[in-house]
Amino acid sequence: MSKIKKLLLIENSFKELFSLRKIKELCIHYKEILLYIVFGVVTTVVNWLVYALMVKLLHVNVSMFAGQSLAALLVSGGGHGDEYARQLVLLFVSNIVAWIAGVAVAFVTNKIWVFESRVKTVGGVAKELGKFTASRILTGLLEWFGLPLLIMVGLNQTLFGVEGFFAKVIISVAVVILNYVFSKLFVFRKKKGKAAAAPNENKETGENYEV
Repeated sequence: MSKIKKLLLIENSFKELFSLRKIKELCIHYKEILLYIVFGVVTTVVNWLVYALMVKLLHVNVSMFAGQSLAALLVSGGGHGDEYARQLVLLFVSNIVAWIAGVAVAFVTNKIWVFESRVKTVGGVAKELGKFTASRILTGLLEWFGLPLLIMVGLNQTLFGVEGFFAKVIISVAVVILNYVFSKLFVFRKKKGKAAAAPNENKETGENYEV
């Protein structure tokens, strides 16, 4: 094969790889994951914004927890007594309020656009919400207790003008990954064989998901 033909073949291969048709096919094939990433970013941004707002509004002194061992903090409050306990409560409140805001946004976007659940009855939606909330509580525990722990071991670097936000970013990445796994396999799990057995769908709801 001549050098020119090889170059033309490579050029055509690149054109095929990056053609609009190919990109469209990839987007359709990975639609669920792409949408989850997009709305995961939206949910995370909501969580971060609410957290940053709460830290600022409640005047949380994040530096109080940095460089302290967990045992020392539990026994003596790191030498700060009641003030440490108050600041710890404020940190937890900030994180939990941010978590609630994120979960609310995540449930709506995951149900409607990511996993396209067709469950519409009050009971069905309530069951989905219950499963979704339970799975988010599990990852929420990681976020609620993991954040102070990361700050305590020294990850209290300031990002976007918020002290300790670096630890928040690390926790958020781990939580996003776990949330996808739970939502995919537990909350909005499709029934096996249902797509090919449309006549057997629930006539009342048209649902194609186990709830």
